Amino acid sequence: MASTNASGGLLETLRALRSDPTRALDLYDQLYREAFIVLVESGSEGAVESFRFLTYDTADGLRGLPVFTSPNLALANLPDDAVPVQVDGPALWKRLLDVVEPKVVEVEVDPGQAHRIRLRRRMILGMVVEYGPKYN
Repeated sequence: MASTNASGGLLETLRALRSDPTRALDLYDQLYREAFIVLVESGSEGAVESFRFLTYDTADGLRGLPVFTSPNLALANLPDDAVPVQVDGPALWKRLLDVVEPKVVEVEVDPGQAHRIRLRRRMILGMVVEYGPKYN
C-alpha cells in the first residue's frame, strides 16, 4: 500500500488551493492516487468492501464522511468503536461510490483543517472514471 501522502504533493496542493486556484488542475489526480486514513467501525476493518465508515453531522445538515491525508490530522475524541485504517485511493474512491449520496453523505478531506475540502458523489464518480483506467 502506498504511504499516506508520501510525496507531500496532495497536502501541499490542498493548502495552496485557496490562494492559487490553478492548483485544482492537479487535485483530482493526486486525490485518486494517494492513500488515506479513514475511520471505520470496529470489526469492519478487514477488506475495503466491508468497511462501515463512521460519519458525523455537519453544520449544514448533511453527514460528513471524514478521510485524512495524514494520521496526524485525524480527529480527536473519536468514538470507542472507531478504528483508523489506511486505504489506497483507487480502492477507497470506488467503495465510496456505494456510500456517498447526494444531499445526504459527502466526503470531507481533512475536516477541521484550514485546507479541508468536501467531495460530492459526482466529483468522486468523475475522478474514478477519469483516473481509474489510467492507474488500474
